[in-house]
Amino acid sequence: MLLLAWGPLGRAAAQAQQISRLTYREPNSTSTTDVEKRAATETVGGTSFTYGNYSSSATGSTTNPITEIFQLTSDQQGIQLDARMLIWRQNNQGVAPAAPSTEVNQNTTYAAFVTLTFTRDVTNLRLVMQDIDKGTPADGGSNFTDQVAFRALNAANQYVDLTGSNIGYGINGANTSSTVNTFDDNITIGGVVYDAIRGTDLNGEVSSNPSRNGNVTVTFPQPVRTVRLAFRNLNTSNPIPTGQTQLRLQTFGIEEIS
Repeated sequence: MLLLAWGPLGRAAAQAQQISRLTYREPNSTSTTDVEKRAATETVGGTSFTYGNYSSSATGSTTNPITEIFQLTSDQQGIQLDARMLIWRQNNQGVAPAAPSTEVNQNTTYAAFVTLTFTRDVTNLRLVMQDIDKGTPADGGSNFTDQVAFRALNAANQYVDLTGSNIGYGINGANTSSTVNTFDDNITIGGVVYDAIRGTDLNGEVSSNPSRNGNVTVTFPQPVRTVRLAFRNLNTSNPIPTGQTQLRLQTFGIEEIS
């Protein structure tokens, strides 16, 4: 559950609270119930945050039976994720690639968004995520480059900037670099600034079990009131490789918010 602890003592910090832990990853769960989170509120002790303003420009083919989700679910999309958790799936199947033809198109318009809004500034906010990666036909899969971007604002509506030192890699977030993903500093999406994590290689292999070695931990260095998340596929390679589905279904998981 979501637990709260007061931040550092002093008048300046009196209105700031720190979330202890909200764990979404449930490795031993047998639940088959999907819990929708696009407009959900998590509340403990009178302090809460709400997911809201969900939107997507990457709806894919309306005839495809696999749809976009933002849910606490056991639907792990095959072997991509290792447990039940908060899963964000973006459906890009059937969407025509956009120019230019590249594996990293920072100007792509294909994206889904959601905003976390807290009732107070939250100190040391941390997100732990799984399976932000990159695939190619050579890996035995499809062409995709995951990117998860963050636009955090404080109560004064000022941007909370991330740097590479705020990113930890691996299962425990103890590594300073990764072969699976990397940090994109101060990119622009829709005319405003974000910081982001981008996939650089496949997390595990198509034929193997899921891996948490490509996990990413993001820690915000200043109190935040809102965080806008953007989930994009940067791969707009064209023409579509034979036998591949360009801008296909892609998934990552949120294990924990603390």
